Amino acid sequence: MEVELNIVGLKYHNIDRLRLKKIVENQITLVKEPTNKFDKFAVQCWSDGHHFGYIEATVSQKITYMLNKSNDYLVDVLTYDDFKVRVLIYFEIPKVEYQYLKMPDGDLPGIYEISFMLGATKYCYIGQSGNINRRLQSHYHNLSNLQHHNDLVQKAWLDDKSKFIHRIIEFCPENLGKLDRQIFLFKREIFHIKNSKIPTVNKIDADLVFTKEAFKEIQSLVHHVKSQLKQERLLIISEKEKIGQRIIDLGIIKEERFWDGYQRAGEADRYLEIKASNILTWLNKSRYGTLDYRPKINSDHPMFDNLKENLNAKHQKVSIIDHNRRFLDNFTSAFKNKGKHETCKIEQLDKFLEIISDHSTIKHYGKNGEEKTTQSNEKKTKKPPLQWQLQLKINQQDTQRN
Repeated sequence: MEVELNIVGLKYHNIDRLRLKKIVENQITLVKEPTNKFDKFAVQCWSDGHHFGYIEATVSQKITYMLNKSNDYLVDVLTYDDFKVRVLIYFEIPKVEYQYLKMPDGDLPGIYEISFMLGATKYCYIGQSGNINRRLQSHYHNLSNLQHHNDLVQKAWLDDKSKFIHRIIEFCPENLGKLDRQIFLFKREIFHIKNSKIPTVNKIDADLVFTKEAFKEIQSLVHHVKSQLKQERLLIISEKEKIGQRIIDLGIIKEERFWDGYQRAGEADRYLEIKASNILTWLNKSRYGTLDYRPKINSDHPMFDNLKENLNAKHQKVSIIDHNRRFLDNFTSAFKNKGKHETCKIEQLDKFLEIISDHSTIKHYGKNGEEKTTQSNEKKTKKPPLQWQLQLKINQQDTQRN
């Protein structure tokens, strides 16, 4: 097991540049200092006979625990300056297999909650998975081996793992396709994080935190939705051209090709066209230059207003699709890598949820979690076992109050 961290406090130990160079060239030894009045988990760093600094306080508890469990360790210096030494510590620690007791129906997809104590305050971590038991097993395995992606959850485990409690918040509807299941789980996870009665540790600096696995699922969702948007765009463009051709067939405007009216020295003549695919451009054109060609448009035709309105509506749909595609192109790249997890701005997630809601065959939920629409091919939700029904009923009541 390895941990990358900083050794700090060099200036307080009067370590000059020459001595520091000698220190980093020798083996670094870690010594626990439980009597430290500022941090009972403080770890001293020694080299070349000098106590030259401390393991940074944010990870001192974890390192103390690892020193207690390890058979041996090795400190490798990565970089250093006048204020800190960046090191990679390799610990020889036997793997721990946590004995996780499976929950009834926990092998189903759904939303889960892990609650615990940090000091005197109760917190929770909310997640989603296609197999809740398997995901919880992964959480507890990583916690037992000090490899959990969320440092606050890991700290709480080191403080008192007996205070950890997990439960299923919500099951996923049955028989959903892969995309619909991902959308349902993703949306409901965000909803429960935002509306939890217990403070959640799913946030870092007001950003939501996702594991690498969850980030891959989001990337998969983006890929699927972009593919659907592409197909929708092609369909709408086809419908738009059919309306344009109808306008030509009715004689509202003539299909033609003409010189653009401007002669450029040394250039071949350039021509413009009026055709089914660009009819709307000519119908909406209101400004013409002196030499511009002005096509005749029969705006008195009884079908003119209706056809133009339909054409504008199709054009607006194409614009929305293009806007959403550009957003999705940049969405995952806006995630910030923070070690073992990825974070994303909540407002970007809200926009993402809005887009994927239009490409799901399951229930849609608003920002407060209220059900908005239900399509006819919606699948029935499996009735949970008796021991979970009461908790689900409470969750539904909480949702209605929100």
